[in-house]
Amino acid sequence: MKYWNDLDQNILFEKIFSRHVEIGQIALVKITKENNQFYFQAPNKNALIEFKAKFITLVDPNVYISGPDDYFFR
Repeated sequence: MKYWNDLDQNILFEKIFSRHVEIGQIALVKITKENNQFYFQAPNKNALIEFKAKFITLVDPNVYISGPDDYFFR
């Protein structure tokens, strides 16, 4: 898989982006809670994915580790 848009049921990317979004390295950095809302941030050197939600659910990862640095995922 080369693009985030290739994920099944990727409604979010289809509605937000007019072109395919290439998968790169991100750091699954920060989840904070403020005023009964969760803030999720996953940055890389060129972009930041940031969500604000009432609930966040983490499930089994759909990624693999690329190299010795397990801070970043592809």
